[in-house]
Amino acid sequence: MKLMTLILCADDYGQSQAISQAIIQLLAAGRLSATSCLVTSALWPAHASGLQPYIDKADIGLHFNLTDGVPLSAQLQFMPLGQLLLRACTRQLSQAAIEAELHAQLDAFTAQLGRLPDHIDGHQHIHQLPVIRDALLAVYARRLAGRNIYIRSLRGVWPWLPPKQGGWLKQWVLQTCGGRALAARLRAQHIPHNQAFSGVYDFPHAQDYPVFCKHFLRELAQQGGGLMLCHPGLEDGAAADPLVHSRPLELAYLAGDDFVAELKAVGLRLGRFNSA
Repeated sequence: MKLMTLILCADDYGQSQAISQAIIQLLAAGRLSATSCLVTSALWPAHASGLQPYIDKADIGLHFNLTDGVPLSAQLQFMPLGQLLLRACTRQLSQAAIEAELHAQLDAFTAQLGRLPDHIDGHQHIHQLPVIRDALLAVYARRLAGRNIYIRSLRGVWPWLPPKQGGWLKQWVLQTCGGRALAARLRAQHIPHNQAFSGVYDFPHAQDYPVFCKHFLRELAQQGGGLMLCHPGLEDGAAADPLVHSRPLELAYLAGDDFVAELKAVGLRLGRFNSA
């Protein structure tokens, strides 16, 4: 039986030592096939070198950020996700300022790794929001087109999960606030992108991550493969991170034997986008 490709992408590389170490641990063990880098973090220049051994073994991408920390350009200010969502949906954002920030973050990525990213996605999924997706696609057309760099599409499969745990509101917001629109633009402009997507759940219920992950994998297998995001991290009691409790639980499952067994059971293999 021919195995289907799962692009398993760990977000937030560079955000903290605990997160970067966990991602390197999983990359070294062959338990990830992609990661996305938060280049606005002050730790990014020091952490970037840790990815050098994996440049030709995994997809290394840009985790475009407009919410956490400080911008790399001078034309805008970062803001909390709720405020950004409201301003995006009411089109009160400057597309030119967002384009300038994306250029700056691409420059920060290439300055450390000596190459363009394999893919682009958004921290807290901001890349699919109105105005922001326009800026992303404009920069892509000018700077990235023709290089087989893919953009993460959030238009995918949403497996059944318990209503109080499965992130139904989060999934609905992602689709209605840009997931469908971005997917349509990617198809229309023939921009490389994943055909199926999963991995979203309510982080306070991360104790059930093994159950959730099995649902994600089975649904993606039914679609012939796709992209699944994850947020692993080591224990870090000092971190000001809303996912500080869920990250070690995800790491434990992805590093364990049950994850490998589930991949085999549903006919998936970890692979890069271009191996799909």
